[in-house]
Order: sequence, then C-alpha cells, then structure tokens
Amino acid sequence: MAEITATAIGAASGTNPLPGANIVVPGIYSIDGFAVSCLQEGLYRVANFVGFTVQFIVYAQDLDALLSSICLLHQQSSNDGQATPQQLAAIAQTRRVQTTCGIMAAFAVYLLEQAGFQARVANILSVGPYNGYDDGHIICEFMLNGKRCAYDPDLGNDFWFTGTGPMQRASVLDVHYNLASGGITARALVPSESPDAQFSFAFGIENIGANQLAWYERMFRVPYFVSGSTFNFLADNASDAAAAQSYASGFVELSQANYIATYYPPQSLVTTGEPPDSTTSWGTSVVTVVDRSLALTPGASVASLGIFFNGPQSGLKMKIMQELSATSFNDVAETPPQSHPGSGYADFALPFTVPVTGTFRIGMSCEIVGSEAFSTVGNRSLATGDQTGSGITLVNHADGTICTRWTLT
Repeated sequence: MAEITATAIGAASGTNPLPGANIVVPGIYSIDGFAVSCLQEGLYRVANFVGFTVQFIVYAQDLDALLSSICLLHQQSSNDGQATPQQLAAIAQTRRVQTTCGIMAAFAVYLLEQAGFQARVANILSVGPYNGYDDGHIICEFMLNGKRCAYDPDLGNDFWFTGTGPMQRASVLDVHYNLASGGITARALVPSESPDAQFSFAFGIENIGANQLAWYERMFRVPYFVSGSTFNFLADNASDAAAAQSYASGFVELSQANYIATYYPPQSLVTTGEPPDSTTSWGTSVVTVVDRSLALTPGASVASLGIFFNGPQSGLKMKIMQELSATSFNDVAETPPQSHPGSGYADFALPFTVPVTGTFRIGMSCEIVGSEAFSTVGNRSLATGDQTGSGITLVNHADGTICTRWTLT
C-alpha cells in the first residue's frame, strides 16, 4: 500500500467542513481554507507549518487501514500520563498520543467502538521473574463476524493462524494456546524495517524490535481480564498460576472451562439494517423485495434472517440474494413459507456461508396485508411475484426499504 497524501484540490467554497471527530468517512473536506481530497482510507495529517495541524482517520470499510491508522496515532511514552480515552481523543486530533500500552489499549477500544466494532481491553502476563517494567502487556480484542480478534495497537500488530488455508484472525485465547507451537504469527500493521510489514496506510516510520514472536510467546503465558479489583486469569500449570498470584493479591485463577464460558462464550452477533420510521402499503399481490441497505459479510456463517413487521403476516419467505447489479439478482437460498407474528422483529433459520466474493443481500417475498413497517432511508429492489432462480430482474427504488437483520453463528 502506498502512503496516503492529502491533496488540496482548490478553495474550500462549497465543500463540507471537516467533522470534529477522530474518524470520518471518505470525502472532500474544507480544511484550513482549502478543499482537501480525503477519499482513500487511512490516517491523514494536514499542516500548514505555521501552527495549524489536524489529524484524523478516514474509514468506511477497510479494516486494515483502520487498524494501521490507530497504531500510527500512538508513540510509546508516558508523556500523556493516565489520560482518559476522551482526553486522548482530543489530543489525537493534532498529534500522536504518547502513552504506555494499557492507556493506548483503552484508547484503541474507544476508537474501534466509534467505528462500529465491539471491543475490549485484554491483558497478558509473562510470569517470569518480576522486574517492574516487562512483566506483561496490555492489548485489545475486537469482534469481527462473531469472533474475538487480538490486536496490539502499542506495537502495531494483529494475530493470525498460520497454515495453507484461508487466513483466519486469532483471539488472545488462540494466541495463548498456539503461539509456542508456531501456529500463530503476528502481522505488522505499520511501516517498519521488518520484512513482515505489509501495510503503509499513514505517514511515519515505526521500528519493530527483533525476536518479536519470542517476546510475545513470553507475554502470552497467562491471559487475564480485569473485573473491578479482581484479575481473573487462565494458567496452564500450577507454576504459572503461583507466579501470577505472587504479583498481586487480586489475581484469581479460573478453570479453563470457567474462563472460556465467562470470556469466550459462543457468539450470536446480530447485524441490523435501517430501523423502521414509517409504514407503507405493498398492494394486494405477492412481492419480492431486496434490502439494499445491508450486505452480508463475506465469509460469515449466517444462522438466521429477520424482518420487522407491525402486524402478523403469513406465507413469508426470507431470501439470500446475490446482487449482480441494482436490478439483477440470483436467489441463492430461501426459507420455506413462514408466519410472522408481528410486533417487531422475527427471525427465521437459514444456515448459509457467505461466499468471500460477490455481494449478497437479504430479501423476502410475501403478500403483505395492510400498511407495514418501512424505513424511508435506504434502497430496495423489488418485483411482483415470488421471484426465484437466477437472473431475476427487479426494479431499484432509492426512497426506502424493508427493515431486516441477520444473525451469524
């Protein structure tokens, strides 16, 4: 990836002002009197060298750009002390934050949540001889497609399973159990001298230390989560457990089963499209409608599809539609006819693994009785009749859509 350059393309007249946020969507913004093109996702620093500097992340859907940019907001130091995430958010609008790993992990969680991810701080402990400075590390995990994904914004890495199959992200628990055997690798997210560095989404150079995997192997000996004044940890043997408990009185060992049940339960992640804000009448015929406000995540395992209806409806089929264009679709999976009880969302089982290429959306067919829940935001494609098979022609409408959701396993 090439470094991002923010290009001034003319006077600021007629452009939107830059939002006062750490993360903004791609666009052309008015910055310091100029219209600045910020269409590529990544970290931007704009300065006029006479006292004006602004720094922000442009993000829409490129997760690697987001993770890399968060790393590049940070410089390892304690100059910003025990600043809160909100305080760091203000600092990061003009310069890098200068923090230790734990403060940065909390700030990264704050930013990831701004970008729409569930995230949490995760702690790891070396259980070596206590030295006061290198006894553990603090990183974070974010949720992606129902899975916890380990991410170190301090050192600029995320973690992946090795192997010949499709790349898979690893959780802190995965790293704990698989790093020593060579089953996990740390992927560099920032520019560095390391041959493993794959991404350069922002200005600046960060040097990553040698023997990094060996250091991580030592750090991931005992993972733990903080609950008030208690540090609930997982240890593989009595020696590691005793070492952890010698660090502080608050360390409490959980069994493997209890630790996994508490911090890594099976996930059912629900993704919801546009909420209902109106009602509309669909006529007296069966109609097939595709919600174009929501795309299924490539590679995700769908458990069920849901739709919001105010009143009871019968003969409802939920569908997964492959979008070839705004007006052309393939019906790739559908439920048998169902009854919807009304009064909100109802979900219907439709197990489906979303292909990694192509665009797949939620659809339905039903003879909808009465005026039903509708969102005036979003696009829909529709046709009369229960449309099935391949090469279906639908008509696109940009004035609203049905209200759908999907749950993944």
